Amino acid sequence: MPFDPCDLFSDTYAEAVTKFEIAAAFRGVPIERWRNPHKGPSGEPLETLVCEIGPADAPNVLVLNTGTHGTEALAGSAILTGLLTEANGFLELDSQVRAILIHIINPYGAAWSRYVNEDNVDLMKNLHHSDAATPPDALFMAFDDVIDLAGLSSPGDTASRLAARAAFLEVHGLERLLVSLKKGQSDRPRSICYNGRGATWSRKTLDRIIARKAAGARQVLYLDLHTGVGSYGDAHVIVGGPPASEARVRSLLGPKAHDTDLVTDSPSYSSQAALVPQAQFTAATIEAGTVEFGEAFREAMWLEMHHHMYGDPFSPGALENQRRFRSFYYPLADDWRRLWWTNCRTVLGQFVAGMRTWRSELTTRCPD
Repeated sequence: MPFDPCDLFSDTYAEAVTKFEIAAAFRGVPIERWRNPHKGPSGEPLETLVCEIGPADAPNVLVLNTGTHGTEALAGSAILTGLLTEANGFLELDSQVRAILIHIINPYGAAWSRYVNEDNVDLMKNLHHSDAATPPDALFMAFDDVIDLAGLSSPGDTASRLAARAAFLEVHGLERLLVSLKKGQSDRPRSICYNGRGATWSRKTLDRIIARKAAGARQVLYLDLHTGVGSYGDAHVIVGGPPASEARVRSLLGPKAHDTDLVTDSPSYSSQAALVPQAQFTAATIEAGTVEFGEAFREAMWLEMHHHMYGDPFSPGALENQRRFRSFYYPLADDWRRLWWTNCRTVLGQFVAGMRTWRSELTTRCPD
């Protein structure tokens, strides 16, 4: 049925869950629920919802994961809700494909408007590193001492932190600091860029979903929906997976396939690929471009971390800053919502078409 894409988007985690549930009921597909042990800010239960479209024995499996970062989750939720709502969509056009829709793998972050999860962990890094703790990084710890998140008490305090950051960069350089931040850390669990020291609930849950749902697949396409990179409203694709995966995505999208900037010792999504060793595995990140990230974002990020880890996340100032922080990842403008739905929907269609092309490799090549 026709719909306004703006109606797919939600203002809260609870609203997003309700819309997804209604869309699944409309489509007539059951929902599988994975309960997180924590609660939302109003005491509401937190769950990752999963549903499937397509034949149970289809040899080709498309996994659409959303909500790795909580502040980005509602953008991904809108896409999955739209795919369930649209009539004669691409998910119904190929009887050889089964789609696994993973609705918000980080429900805590989505409910609390946090980038991270209930353990203050950046899940993108935890999904990669899992049980391996990141070696200590003296540069990061020196920078963490400079920004002193525990000592923040008001927006006015961030001015001195920004000045201290500028002085730090004069000595150490931006490039070196960015490498440390992108690599992440496992020594300061109440600070930024925390990778964790073991597999999180979300990591374990995602592993179980993929292992169960794609156990017999010959081909797996794993697409991870995020926001914050690219031009406003664009669907910005970042290659992932082993070299053969990158080659397939680049062949499909040409110059619209971009390099990753993750600092890792193996390709992104390697852990997910290892769960389906029998399958040809292709992976990519699809980012929704949003707004410019600058010092205003940095201030909002530091304050959000302080309020949740050291202060009162329910204070008026904390709630206002929470809205400001999320807006960098999830703009409220209707034009952005329509652009993101249209552009993401187009790219997803291209990927599904690519799956048909890549099947020819299965008769001539071993699994990646």
